[in-house]
Amino acid sequence: MAIHIRNSDMRDLVAYAESLGWAVEKSKGNHIKFSMDGSKPIFTSSTPSDPRAWKNCRSRLKRLAVAE
Repeated sequence: MAIHIRNSDMRDLVAYAESLGWAVEKSKGNHIKFSMDGSKPIFTSSTPSDPRAWKNCRSRLKRLAVAE
C-alpha cells in the first residue's frame, strides 16, 4: 500500500481493493480514488463520518471487479 491512511477499516479496504486489481491513490482533497481499466473510478472519503461508508464502498468494488 503506497498511501498512508490512519483509519484501520479504510486501510483494510485499500488492501482488499488492491487484491482485486484496483489501483488506489489519494487525492488532494483527502479522498481515495479506486480505478481499474474498463471501469469508472470510485471515490470515497478517507475519513468517513458514516460507519457504513467503507462497507458500501467495499461492496461496490467487489461488484464492479466481478463484472469485469
